[in-house]
Amino acid sequence: MPFLQDITYAIVDSMFPGSKFILTVRESNAWFESMKKFHLKGILNKAGVEDLEDFDELTFKDKAIYLKKNYLQNIFERNAASVVDHKVLFDWSLVYNKVRRIELYERRNQEIVKHFQERRDQLLVLELSKEHDTSKVVEFLNLSKELVAPFTHLTYIPQVAFGF
Repeated sequence: MPFLQDITYAIVDSMFPGSKFILTVRESNAWFESMKKFHLKGILNKAGVEDLEDFDELTFKDKAIYLKKNYLQNIFERNAASVVDHKVLFDWSLVYNKVRRIELYERRNQEIVKHFQERRDQLLVLELSKEHDTSKVVEFLNLSKELVAPFTHLTYIPQVAFGF
């Protein structure tokens, strides 16, 4: 966060013309399982949630776990919201609904690629599970080949990060 939120990538793109962006992707099911595991070890754990069955509307309410009070409540509320008959309804079971979250993940990745479709030189889409080293990143950012190094296991890599 905050780069994985909403259209932050587009806002940063407009603020810093000519910047380069790296979109890291993975197979959707693996992404979902990793996201759940990451949340359970991190923000959910800090909120006192040890199992997704314990997650509900009150998990982040009135808590300042990240940035400010209720910040995460507002973020997660977006994932629980649906519009039915012109009314916003909240279903907190949707937050970790695999089908819904994968659909949102895939749609967002497509939107990012579409945003840069006329400027392909400014976006590198990288599936880290298929990469053994940083050579594509080094080449994309026009850095010295001396900086190529093996990828090591990382617990989390943002979906979108902007470069230099």
